[in-house]
Amino acid sequence: MDEDEIKFYEQAGKIAAKAIAYGVDIIHEDMPVLELCEKVEDFIRRSGARPAFPCNVSINEVAAHYTARPSDTLSIPKGSLVKLDVGVHINGYIADTAVTISFSKNLSRLCEAARKALEHAISEIRPNVPLSKIGAIIENTIKSYGFKPISNLTGHKISQWNLHAGKSIPNVYSLEERGIILEGEVYAIEPFATNGNGYVVEGDYVTIFRYAGGKIRGKKERLLMRFIWKHYKSLPFCKRWLLKDFPEFRNLAEVFHKLVRRGNIYGYPVLIERRGSFVAQYEHTVIVLKDGPLVITVE
Repeated sequence: MDEDEIKFYEQAGKIAAKAIAYGVDIIHEDMPVLELCEKVEDFIRRSGARPAFPCNVSINEVAAHYTARPSDTLSIPKGSLVKLDVGVHINGYIADTAVTISFSKNLSRLCEAARKALEHAISEIRPNVPLSKIGAIIENTIKSYGFKPISNLTGHKISQWNLHAGKSIPNVYSLEERGIILEGEVYAIEPFATNGNGYVVEGDYVTIFRYAGGKIRGKKERLLMRFIWKHYKSLPFCKRWLLKDFPEFRNLAEVFHKLVRRGNIYGYPVLIERRGSFVAQYEHTVIVLKDGPLVITVE
């Protein structure tokens, strides 16, 4: 990785850290989720970068992949546990970070378990470390607090324009995970802790999408797909963005849904803890240097 690439990652990381701090500062009980998402995303744009994916606001048992829909009526419930997950990119170089905000004192220990798991995992990041070792550290830390890690959610390698670039960092120890960390790689490390049984299932709705490509049939389909690729490339997006960035989208909603059904556009289902239990998440993005990790998602 050259110096320019590191510079772009660091710039994106600083903006991501500021954006998430801004989100933590403005969030409150009864706040509309739509307002929170749009304010955080606008903060990123005003800072000279672009959102790498729609602002995720995942509440209580929802672990990931919820962003506000165009006419969203959901508000932050009283006493809730809110995961705020933010992505920023500059020229396709991505920084991904998340925190959990608890509006209940009873859930503070669950948050601490996920936060400490992240700290301990980062401290062991360096070249040639097995990915399974990082998973074991995360699992053992969370279990030491009396909770369970989410076994089917992972951290992920990042590359330019690619949020999930192949390798994964598990949140549990796995004999099947044989990969190792290499110098110059970039990872988003994101432990999830729960007071449930440690497994998420797909919900029955989708709010976040990604260009998947493939054969395109009609003129309107090509028009929409060209716009998506030009503006978002392979990064996730949402309908809110299309409505703002592409006025013609109002007349192409059915075309959009056809593209989703055919697999030309991939939808990320909302992920929910199987027992309906609380989930906490913390996340940083790191660059693997020769002597250890460079955490980029800090101010």
